[in-house]
Amino acid sequence: TIFFGDNRTQYLFDSATPNSADGIIDEVRIWRTVRTSTEIARDRAETRPCTTPGIASFAVTAAASARTCTPQAVTIRAVDATGALVENYVGTVALTTSSGRGGWSASSTSGPVVETGTADDGAAQYTFRAGDGSQVVLQLANESADDLTVTVQDTATRNATGTSSVVSFRDLAYVIEPEDALRDRPVAGRPHTLTATVWRREVSSSGGGRNCAIATTYSGDRKLKAWVGLDRVHPAGAELPSLVAPPGSFALPSDRPGGANVALSFASGVARFTLDTTDVGKYVLNLLDDTRSFSNAVDISGTSTTLTVRPFGLLMRDIVAGGNANPGGTATAGGRFAVAGDPFGVTLQAVQWAKEDDTDGDGEPDLDGVLVDNPVTPSFAWDTTFAVDASDPAVFTPAGGVVGSLGGTTTVSIKQWGKGTAQVSDLVYTEVGSIGLTAIAKGYLDTDLVLTARSTNGKTQRPQAVGRFFPAGFALSNAAVTAACTTGANAFTYMGQPALGVRYTLDARNRAGGVTVNYQSARYTTGTVAVVAENADAGSNLAARLSGLPATQWVGGAWTVDATGVAFARAAAPDGPFDRLVLGVVVTDPDGATVQTPDMNAATAGACGANCNARALNAAAATRVRFGRLRINNGLGSPSIALPLTLFTEFWTGTGFTTHADDRCTRLTNTQVAFGNWQRDLTPCTTSGSPTGANGIVFDRGRATLRLSPPQRRGSVDLTVRLGATATGSTCSNGAASTVVASDRRWLQGNQGATTWDRDPVGRAAFGLYSTTPDLIFRREQY
Repeated sequence: TIFFGDNRTQYLFDSATPNSADGIIDEVRIWRTVRTSTEIARDRAETRPCTTPGIASFAVTAAASARTCTPQAVTIRAVDATGALVENYVGTVALTTSSGRGGWSASSTSGPVVETGTADDGAAQYTFRAGDGSQVVLQLANESADDLTVTVQDTATRNATGTSSVVSFRDLAYVIEPEDALRDRPVAGRPHTLTATVWRREVSSSGGGRNCAIATTYSGDRKLKAWVGLDRVHPAGAELPSLVAPPGSFALPSDRPGGANVALSFASGVARFTLDTTDVGKYVLNLLDDTRSFSNAVDISGTSTTLTVRPFGLLMRDIVAGGNANPGGTATAGGRFAVAGDPFGVTLQAVQWAKEDDTDGDGEPDLDGVLVDNPVTPSFAWDTTFAVDASDPAVFTPAGGVVGSLGGTTTVSIKQWGKGTAQVSDLVYTEVGSIGLTAIAKGYLDTDLVLTARSTNGKTQRPQAVGRFFPAGFALSNAAVTAACTTGANAFTYMGQPALGVRYTLDARNRAGGVTVNYQSARYTTGTVAVVAENADAGSNLAARLSGLPATQWVGGAWTVDATGVAFARAAAPDGPFDRLVLGVVVTDPDGATVQTPDMNAATAGACGANCNARALNAAAATRVRFGRLRINNGLGSPSIALPLTLFTEFWTGTGFTTHADDRCTRLTNTQVAFGNWQRDLTPCTTSGSPTGANGIVFDRGRATLRLSPPQRRGSVDLTVRLGATATGSTCSNGAASTVVASDRRWLQGNQGATTWDRDPVGRAAFGLYSTTPDLIFRREQY
């Protein structure tokens, strides 16, 4: 059985985009059995309501007392099953009143309200915008003196609803309004001025209907009942405000008092007073005159808009790491603070207002305000999130650097606050440099209030860097030392031969092992890197003999070297061999960070133990570096046959030179051998060298052969292997003369009896000089 079902409802994904509609196929079911007619009917009739993810209902709140003369603020919040705001609710809601009366309008912070019926029928629609943050304040006007409730329902799902408590509209009522610029957002510790105005709706004397006006005859001293109505998110135990009006100050209860507890002096229907606060909170102020001395049959009551008392400021103080206070250093100046990735602590406090810290009277701390000595608002507690502030180049360094990650307890929950103070001790920052640090409490007491604390110097509100953060150490990777000749039994490199391969990468790391990419030569005060060299752990640093290491710098937290032309210099006289040569790296950082897991110290003999300061590049595979030379034997033979001359590569053993049996890498060409000093019957190029070609003379186990063609006449010639960077003279190949080519094998030069080791080897080839019979090919004698 196959069942195709259509969507039985008109459902909109948002206010403008249809998601599905009646008649659109939205499901398919397949059974392996035949369905009964009853089951088919049930399938066809089944409906399931669509719901916006997470939304369960609407929380609708309004003051208990309202006036027929002025609109009443109604707050609507889209909430989940726990009563918390859902994220990004953008549905459309239907607004109705239980009395079927009233008119809806937008507030200064909301979007437009759409009337859906006739005037004064209490019905309208509102579409939440993304910027509303899932809550909105709308205005309800009602000219009828009745009691009503407000119901809000999602128009798409129908199952998400909410209803307010009873709102009592009256013709004669107090209108309680904030008079100062802070309006409904008082600041704890700062006197907040309000007015209570008696408004009444009465029949116009001209017969033009019922008009609203201030009851100007309501004057004189009035003994009233005053109390605050606590919002559901009012902090438990928070100290309540006092009402101050000459001649006294009156503490306000949270319940309606049994008798008059406040005295207000009215003039022409208006009284002014202040609320004094020392703590945060959220409540409405209720006033009640039930003496009925002004109106025989009606009590006069009024409720203010919801007042959200916030702290004067959030203070970030006592930024410490390892017991050391934050020095506010930057990447190029100032003291160091903590290793990147090490924990540091911060204390947050919510503080009260002080006049000297608010000279412009705007309710915000002055830039030069000092808050550390302000009293704490003991009941402040709200989810507060730490974040890195990279917007200020004076505190975020290095300039142009990336923003690292902030870890640890980055969100302080409500439960972690106590007596207006919260502490964290495990914040970590993964990068080097300095940062601005903020702590942000969003939506305080279910409003759009955003409270922000910034890292400051502790004396004023001027921003201060948190830092400097520096590397935990430097990790070595991809390290290798490669010999020039690797084809023999033992790899080696000749001293002075620029063919030693040195490869390694150093990464500046944080404590968790991550690379700190801001450790960069162009941006940060970086350390220097040096290569050391030690043979057989003898305690003598041979690094001064290394050359050819490329100039480099720190890029993205890495120091990378990949060189193939490094040379270990020859000494003035043969030394070595260095058959257990180990290279290492040392990092000298101004903040004291060193290479991680050091295992050598080129200046100490034997195991370095606690004195290790370098990390070996080739600890497990020490390289061989040897002082070498090339030697060419003299040769004597018949002028009628080819004469082989043997060439040897040798190395210094410590007591003398021996054939270098590991050398299978040296290559020469016949054009690199100069022919000169032709004697007797030999003239230039009567004999030539071979083999020819780019790699004609190949050394195997330290030996190679240069073969001279038969000159068919007697005489001798001197042969010089040109090992220098430049060469003079002529060479002979295939019976023709050409300019000799320099081989640039200076690491194989000898001294040839001189005091310096920069001479090319010379050998002599003689043809038939000592033979009495010119035609003699071979003779052997035994003595």
